Amino acid sequence: MSLNYKIVSPITVLSASFLFLSGCAEHSIQINPQLYQEDERRVFIPCAITYDGDKEYFPYGIRESQSAKCKATYRYTIKNINTDTEEKGFLYYINPLNIADFMIDDNATVVEGKLTMDDGNGDSKTFAASCTASEKLFLYHFGESSTPEKACLEAVRDNIDAQLVQYKQAKK
Repeated sequence: MSLNYKIVSPITVLSASFLFLSGCAEHSIQINPQLYQEDERRVFIPCAITYDGDKEYFPYGIRESQSAKCKATYRYTIKNINTDTEEKGFLYYINPLNIADFMIDDNATVVEGKLTMDDGNGDSKTFAASCTASEKLFLYHFGESSTPEKACLEAVRDNIDAQLVQYKQAKK
């Protein structure tokens, strides 16, 4: 009977260690109000637009037209919240991973968007949406921290677009 031992190369150990220490994150998104969004349904409302942010996050349903009576203002806010603010128990401090600074943390990103539209006839309408992306960071997280923020900005934009579709259908 012969025993064969394989020696793991130092490169394999180093690569596995790097992957372990590089960290990872996962996030879940919750949008409010919850609407069914049909990708093929779009509206195009010509308005004079007041908006200073990135055009990628502006609702697609509003189109720039300086000659239109309609005026639209879009604003969003972004809040990053560390949800791990509660008092730590005794076991937290004696955990070897925490002592070695391998802290596990919870973060949340909250994006609130508000589109105010005045149709020029005195009828003002406000469309609002909020998104919360809960992110759990494992070990050392060196990844892109704006991923949940970007996902929420896009979700708020798409939600307001769905509200614009419903608004136009109700006006017919």
